[in-house]
Formats: sequence, C-alpha cells, structure tokens
Amino acid sequence: MTSGLATLASHISLGCQSTASRLTGHFCFGVDRDPRKASVVQAAISLGHNLGLTVLAEGVESTAQRDWLATLNCDEIQGYLYGRPVPAKIAESFLKRCGFAAA
Repeated sequence: MTSGLATLASHISLGCQSTASRLTGHFCFGVDRDPRKASVVQAAISLGHNLGLTVLAEGVESTAQRDWLATLNCDEIQGYLYGRPVPAKIAESFLKRCGFAAA
C-alpha cells in the first residue's frame, strides 16, 4: 500500500506537474469526530493549497464530514453523500436527460 505522503514525496522529487491532490476515504471517514484524522486532513488540505493544487476529498458520507471539509476550503468533495456508483448506461442516460452531451 502506498501512503499519501510517499506519493506526495515522489511527485515533488520527480518534478511531476500534478494539478490535484486526493484525500482517500480512509482519511475522510470520521474526520468530523476523530481529532487525529482531523489534524492530518487539515494539514493535507493546507499543504495541497500551498503547492497550488486542487484538493479532492473522497469517501464523504455525511453532511457533518462535508461541512467540516468545506470549512477547510476543500476544493472538491465526492462520496456516497452525493450518490452511489451507477452503471455507465444509467449515468449516460441521466446526463442526456439533464442536457449534457455524451462524450
């Protein structure tokens, strides 16, 4: 398993031109209740922003998690709070009904 810090270190040392940083659901789950996770997530969001990256939080399942991440100016939030995964055909049909052209 690759840690986020190891991945970040390799991006910096290899000079990758990444534009985004991703916080996995492991860190986001319980972030509104666990002070240790909260500290790590807060530092990761700050670090991402200081490096000029867009920060995406994955695995957000509650409004409390979303609200807490929003107070830290997390740029993008995704997870079951917004919707469960669906098959491609259903997603395509939904997007067409909403007026979005298929790619």
